[in-house]
Amino acid sequence: MSEQTQAVPPPEPTQVLPRGRRVARRAGASVLILAALATGRWLEPELALAQVHGSVIQGIGYALYEDRDVDPNTGLVLAAGLEDYRIPGIADVPEIVTHVDDSGFEHVPGGGVGLGEIATIPVAAAVANAVRDAVGVRMTALPMRPDRVLTALSGGGR
Repeated sequence: MSEQTQAVPPPEPTQVLPRGRRVARRAGASVLILAALATGRWLEPELALAQVHGSVIQGIGYALYEDRDVDPNTGLVLAAGLEDYRIPGIADVPEIVTHVDDSGFEHVPGGGVGLGEIATIPVAAAVANAVRDAVGVRMTALPMRPDRVLTALSGGGR
């Protein structure tokens, strides 16, 4: 496995999140995502690492940006294309550190399981926990855009 997939002690975590994900804080801002996965042996470590990083980035988009506006009369999506649909760019992505526990899958043919979206699913919950930790309001709707966080802070919806 590459150096990036070796065990890395996490910085002081603010909270343990689903599936071992932790969000660390420095000077009040979240700057790192630690993706800890129990998947067994990676047959193609570089491809698997790219899958995990892509999944985390997709989760960030789901948590913070992606909002599918639908016409209530026709049911059609109002975004004409990706130029109208916000997804994370390189400046939106924090450092991602990956730790893999490759033990416990010896009974599985090949010694591992598929990655699929297992690294995507917990990201929105991790981001919601980081937002709550930072501002004291639990966000319950996605995406957690700044305008929605400000509304929640003023006592409006979440």
